[in-house]
Amino acid sequence: MRASLFSAANRAPLCAVCGRGAGCRVGKRNSAAKRAARLPDMQIISRKEAERLCKTDLLRRAAVISFYDPPDARTQKGCRRVDYRGACQNVFFVGVRDLDIEVLAEYGLTYDTYFPQAPKLAAFILRALRARRPIVCQCEYGQSRSAACAAAIREFCDGSGIRIFADYRYYPNQLIFNKLLLALAETAEKEARRLKSARACGTISV
Repeated sequence: MRASLFSAANRAPLCAVCGRGAGCRVGKRNSAAKRAARLPDMQIISRKEAERLCKTDLLRRAAVISFYDPPDARTQKGCRRVDYRGACQNVFFVGVRDLDIEVLAEYGLTYDTYFPQAPKLAAFILRALRARRPIVCQCEYGQSRSAACAAAIREFCDGSGIRIFADYRYYPNQLIFNKLLLALAETAEKEARRLKSARACGTISV
């Protein structure tokens, strides 16, 4: 696997409850956020590289986010998913096409109906952050959807998502970036409220 995109010097402490920066509102409101997590090692890879890595044990501990093209409503053609069986047990598949907002209508989609998996993906990412798992973002060419996912995670964690946008190797899908970033923030807030409520009811000890 190629060198991590993020050196140790760039990793910032995160809230142990929501995975956001140590100064986030959730962390301030919850005394459980005493133990700092860290921005995980993260890779942006293509289908070809993923298939190569599946023949090794390098993905064993990773949390993999795998984007693929779902069947087209018009042609019923799509891309097969990468087979991670035997290589990684923590995989979240996202069937969403790499589209810009200007062409959504051509596919019978709107901003609201595009990328409906964002909330569940956000919960998956938050679990990976708390477990300090390496995160692998994969799409067909490792340039757009996967890069947008990685940028959203970085932006959510420490506000450094611009580093992905500024890297000439990547062309992050802005719809995926914005919808996932919003879902991460909203999901973290919901989890923090549930934790606070559970403590207030005495079901969780501080």
